[in-house]
Amino acid sequence: MKREIDRYSYHLGAADCFMEMVASGLKQIALSHPCSTKEERDAFLAH
Repeated sequence: MKREIDRYSYHLGAADCFMEMVASGLKQIALSHPCSTKEERDAFLAH
């Protein structure tokens, strides 16, 4: 059974992975995938 992951959840998971790598010392800075649009970027900001 293949489960679809929505784009928002995918980006949150990727960001969490990058943060874990920084926290463990594997990376010095966390850079995630760029968002396609300003609206997509803003969806991650707290309102």
